Amino acid sequence: MTITQKKTETRPNPLGRSVLNSGERVVAAATVPVCLYLLFVLHYSLNVPLADDWLIVPLVKAAHHGQLPLWSQYGERRLVVGRAIIIGFGLFDHLNEQHVMLFTALVFIASYVIFLTMLKSYRKLTWPLVLVTGVVWFTLTDWQNALWSFQLSWYLVVFFFIVMTALLLKNRPVLFSLSSLLSLGRCRTSQG
Repeated sequence: MTITQKKTETRPNPLGRSVLNSGERVVAAATVPVCLYLLFVLHYSLNVPLADDWLIVPLVKAAHHGQLPLWSQYGERRLVVGRAIIIGFGLFDHLNEQHVMLFTALVFIASYVIFLTMLKSYRKLTWPLVLVTGVVWFTLTDWQNALWSFQLSWYLVVFFFIVMTALLLKNRPVLFSLSSLLSLGRCRTSQG
């Protein structure tokens, strides 16, 4: 072997076992449901308003004219944060419904990642546990909400709840944690 040649090391693979270590298997188990969910949303999402999505169009139109009707009522709720994000999409990309659905999917994936970090602080993550958690988290029994941009507010409720719970589990100074929890709690309750 000359100096310019590099020696490549391979791990022994007795009995055909996987060469991935346990951390890599956990990451792979967490990635598989996420990728399948993103592929589902990318494949089936359309830039076409559906049902309650038509209620967003007048809000975006009002925002184009300088009004921000964030506190308008929907049923018995006020969907402030979700409407602000949707109005932002309306102002910057002409309310492309598919982009809103992809953003919703990213919010849901972020909730999943934060949940896995909380689960890791509770117990050691194994690849079967992470895979089952991902399959349950991204189950497609509620497939219609994933393809309905108006549902962003409900995915934000999950996100804010997970972030609030994660902040409760952290050892932070009391004033910072209390102010963060109150603001996140207010965002969560204004969603639903």
